[in-house]
Amino acid sequence: MNKIRLATTLVLSLLIQTNAHAAWTYVFCATPDGEDWYWLKGNYDNYVTISGQWHESHIVWGKYFKYMSVSEEDYLTVNRQCREGYVAQPADNKLSDWQRFRVYKPNGENYYAPGKYGEIIALG
Repeated sequence: MNKIRLATTLVLSLLIQTNAHAAWTYVFCATPDGEDWYWLKGNYDNYVTISGQWHESHIVWGKYFKYMSVSEEDYLTVNRQCREGYVAQPADNKLSDWQRFRVYKPNGENYYAPGKYGEIIALG
């Protein structure tokens, strides 16, 4: 019985694999539909950055989507700086696809922040 449970766990972990790496990225503010956006800038006209982990979450064979996981405190700090009706989103540069934040609360619960998602990326 334990061998079956171990095999099932192994297969599921391979199918629902998430790649991650620690990083920082720039923050932009956008309307939830992505029709309008601007780079978030702080003091002295510097671009605002946020620390977190980029993840690739595999959803089916050969397809995945990217998101950046951050603490709720960090997310709320940058999101409050966006204009009313805009939400904070992560991007490495202006050619980055649309990704969203996955926000982690202190109690371990998490949620995806609102915003526009890019295309589901096909591997290969």
